Amino acid sequence: MKVLGARTVDRRTSVGKALAEFRADLVASLGGQDAVTTQQQVIVDFVVKQKLILDSIDAWILSQPNLVNLRKRALLPVVRERQTLADGLARYLVQLGLERRVKAPLDLSTYLAAKGTGDADSSDATGRDDSLSRVSLEHSNTDSREPVPGD
Repeated sequence: MKVLGARTVDRRTSVGKALAEFRADLVASLGGQDAVTTQQQVIVDFVVKQKLILDSIDAWILSQPNLVNLRKRALLPVVRERQTLADGLARYLVQLGLERRVKAPLDLSTYLAAKGTGDADSSDATGRDDSLSRVSLEHSNTDSREPVPGD
């Protein structure tokens, strides 16, 4: 890989932090780092760079007193170029998919294995026995209400 040197965005700056947060949010919307394919990773990188460029152009455009060249009676060329970049960003986002994807929930055995507890051990990390807090199927299926006269 080629070292980019000064052409990279310093992640210690506010811009770098904002881009890193945007990237993390985008990856989370795609289902997390484990769910993102290599191809999607490349598109995510394009989207982040495109967003940086668009935000910079937007800041410059909004600081201009006029977006129309009065002599030529036409928009400044940068406005049209900005729209082209925005269209490209939209195409990248469509390729990634506009719907939020959630991670598949873990099944119980995987969750328990990850937590380091087994079915035989009913105490938590503090040593407290929480077996009384579990509801058995026998008690949850019975109707414990008193009969009401007239029912």
